[in-house]
Amino acid sequence: MIKIDFEVLHSEPIALLLYEENGRRDTTRDILYVKGKLNKEEIHIFVNHWPSRRSGNSTTEHKRMVAAETIIKFMGKIEEEEANPNYIIMGDFNDGPKSKSVRSLIETKTLYNPMEKLLTPNRGSANYKRLMDAF
Repeated sequence: MIKIDFEVLHSEPIALLLYEENGRRDTTRDILYVKGKLNKEEIHIFVNHWPSRRSGNSTTEHKRMVAAETIIKFMGKIEEEEANPNYIIMGDFNDGPKSKSVRSLIETKTLYNPMEKLLTPNRGSANYKRLMDAF
C-alpha cells in the first residue's frame, strides 16, 4: 500500500469575478486554493467548478476564460515568491481538454494535461449526448 502524506499549510477561496453586460455581478463558485506539503514536497492546488455551458458555449465561454485567467494571475503571484512551484489544477471545468480555457492554462504555464490522452469518442463525460466534438 502506498502511503500519501498531505499537510495543509494555507487555504483560501479565490473569488471568480464575473459581470453581466449591464455591469451586475454574475455570482458563481469560488476557486479553492490550497497550499500544502504532499509527501514533504510543497504543492499548490486549485480546485474548480467553472461556469456551465447551459446557455450555450458561445455565450458562456468567456466565463470559463475568466476562470482560467484568474488562476494564471494567482500563479504569477506564487511565482514571484517561489522559483519552481508545483501545481495541481483539478475539478469540473465544464470544458474539454482542447477548449480555449483549458488550452490557455496549459500554454501560459506549460502545464501537463493528462486528460488529453484519455479523450476518445467512446470514453469520458465529455461524451455526453455525443457532444465530444464541442470540447
